[in-house]
Amino acid sequence: MVKTYKILVLSPFYREFVKGIVDAMANDISEIGVLVHHNRLSEVSRYIPLGGYFSWVRTFTAERLIDATSRPDNVNVTVCSMTYLVPDGRNTRLGDAIVKRIDGLIEKNRLKFDLVQGHFTWPCGYAAVKLGAKHKKPAIVVVHEDRDWLLRMAGSPDSRFRMTWKNANGLVRVNKIDIPVLKEYNENVVHAPGGFNPSIFYPISREAARSAVGISGEQKVIFGLGYLDTRKGFQFLIQAMQDLVKTNPNLICIIGGTGPTWGELERQARTLGVDRNVRFAGFISRKELNNYYNAADIFVLPSLSEGNPTVMFEALSCGTPFIGTPVGGVPEVINSDSYGLLANTGSASDLAVKIERGLGISWDHARISAYAQTYSWENAVKPILELHRTLISPL
Repeated sequence: MVKTYKILVLSPFYREFVKGIVDAMANDISEIGVLVHHNRLSEVSRYIPLGGYFSWVRTFTAERLIDATSRPDNVNVTVCSMTYLVPDGRNTRLGDAIVKRIDGLIEKNRLKFDLVQGHFTWPCGYAAVKLGAKHKKPAIVVVHEDRDWLLRMAGSPDSRFRMTWKNANGLVRVNKIDIPVLKEYNENVVHAPGGFNPSIFYPISREAARSAVGISGEQKVIFGLGYLDTRKGFQFLIQAMQDLVKTNPNLICIIGGTGPTWGELERQARTLGVDRNVRFAGFISRKELNNYYNAADIFVLPSLSEGNPTVMFEALSCGTPFIGTPVGGVPEVINSDSYGLLANTGSASDLAVKIERGLGISWDHARISAYAQTYSWENAVKPILELHRTLISPL
């Protein structure tokens, strides 16, 4: 039953996990207005025919910020374009600039809302709290950031982050381990893990999936996906490949995603002599991604820090076992060897051991996929919706 309240959602994008949360909430909310801030300077990357860093920047063009596929009718998405030189994470003025920009839209369009929801502490969570206070509406922040970032900000002399947590009417954290940290600033913290869309990610035959992504033969396939930076740990996966190909010379490792370390990772693969085995797929559309998960024998994400990675839930939903590290909320989900294996964080040698072991296991793919259904977006957003109801007076 659709509830009779309206919310504003502030986010750096409407795709992936933010889209998953918003679209699932739409079943219980009368109207959701999503306001996505956009830096006009990102459009310059369209005209620079280079990969690596520029491929990463292209993911922030207006076209890439929005995934309108199957958007619910009661979800309205507006791109709020701005121009600024300093990147979001280092731009200490961006939060207030977003408040000014969105407040102008609220006044101009006479937007009505009962609650503001910000995704990520900075800058959207900060802006949501400011706007909520100005318009006398409750504001909540969904804290997606990885655990290391959260702990650094909790101890940082920069008070923007702590004040955002403190002044919000409620916080949502994607794992359980960090809730005590956030409760030092705000008692109203709920846990809502990441999730996946079962209409997009589901098991298909391995033969069909491999044909779709251009893999022939019976060789073993590893798939990894994420933002290509040091934190995601793909440098350890490439290093592990140097050991793995000694016993499995036809092993294929596909790494999807873009980011600032793409070129560095390609050079590492060449230096270690595994460039024949390691393929960089770049940006993979949601439409294509299900094929990659299903084509793989195992999914690998050797992160140094996480909140709760969405790709883990997506891989599991396809029945693909997860090999990762015990960071953030990962051990809360991979709580049995029936679903995957965890390697020591930052250890390429232990990662190689766990991958070798994982490639030799006869996994129960149906059991893995069935387990993942617990984390569908419809289930994942229930604590968020309940938080809304406690903050909004009956209408």
